[in-house]
Amino acid sequence: LNTLKNNVELHNNDEPQTAIPEDEMKYALPIQLTESVMICKTVQKPLNLLGLLKEAIDGDSRQPNQSQHVGCCSDNGDMCIIFASSVDTTHRLSTLLQLVNGQLQSDTSLSSSSSSSYVFKGKVVEISRQVTKAAREQAMEESIEGKVRIMVCTDSMARGLDLPNIRLVVNYDPPTIAKNYVHRAGRTARANRSGHCVTILKDGQAVGFHSMRAQIQFHSMEVVAMEKRKKRPREEEDDEEEEIAPQVNTCYVQKRNLNIMQPLYDSALSQLALHLK
Repeated sequence: LNTLKNNVELHNNDEPQTAIPEDEMKYALPIQLTESVMICKTVQKPLNLLGLLKEAIDGDSRQPNQSQHVGCCSDNGDMCIIFASSVDTTHRLSTLLQLVNGQLQSDTSLSSSSSSSYVFKGKVVEISRQVTKAAREQAMEESIEGKVRIMVCTDSMARGLDLPNIRLVVNYDPPTIAKNYVHRAGRTARANRSGHCVTILKDGQAVGFHSMRAQIQFHSMEVVAMEKRKKRPREEEDDEEEEIAPQVNTCYVQKRNLNIMQPLYDSALSQLALHLK
């Protein structure tokens, strides 16, 4: 990790996050959702994200003692959605991922539309004001068709997004407002399917994140309790058990996977400025 460049800050000019209106969503997390956080230094965020994505797509969840993100996007058609805090960060990050993925190769012989030829086994698309409406619509169509593996987007552009094949949500920049966290995490674990949410935190952000996360804990557990009561025999209704809050675990990327992604990251980083509009 010592080879990481100090100028890889991908979240310049972060925009203030605004709360989502009350009537737009329920203040509760999906019952099937699991959550974790990853803590790293600012300059390590891009490489750790690459390692996280590799483990989610190529990893085997059946292996013992694995982090919950490992293998969660390994099936064909599974998607990951990544949230960034601003349009600028979204565009920079999506361009970096597209370079790593092999989508922006200048040599056409090295670039192919075949999902198997991509590092992430599918396309990386951007959903933000930086891209045209036609490009966003095409990205959505390809997502439905199973051609997209990773979608990078802003909060505003993801409102109302309903793609059943999203299995992993990554908060590249953590939300500071509880309702925005619920909105992001709620893009997965729908229709009784499992889903996982990873929030990447810089040093010093953990306290603020857990304080924000605690604001929605009780509301989510009320939903869990309600579902359990529906399934519980009537004679057991008086014997209420105390609900245990879901645990937000800390996850890590294995060093060997960081080492695998390092040269791809270095190459993409060297080309990034040429591809930014």
